[in-house]
Amino acid sequence: MNPYDDNKGLMHTDRLAAIKHGGQPAPVHVQLVLSDFCNLNCSFCAYRTEGYFTSELFAGPNGRKNPHRMISTGKTFEILEDCADMGVNAIQFTGGGE
Repeated sequence: MNPYDDNKGLMHTDRLAAIKHGGQPAPVHVQLVLSDFCNLNCSFCAYRTEGYFTSELFAGPNGRKNPHRMISTGKTFEILEDCADMGVNAIQFTGGGE
């Protein structure tokens, strides 16, 4: 089966069956956002848009709405170990800033 096919869910019938029976199978893919550090102030960024429900959480002392969040190294390794224990197939490391 083509992994990019619209019927990709059929490649995971075991997981679908587990959900149907009340189980919670591990995700196939995890996206791990290591940091939201950003030195820009893009007007189109959702974290900085007026009225966006989380934008005010990132207001810094200079008034710019740049997030200052980062997962510690220890917590990152804890998450990686948990993913391995659960049988996660892929992890994508990413960030929310520049």
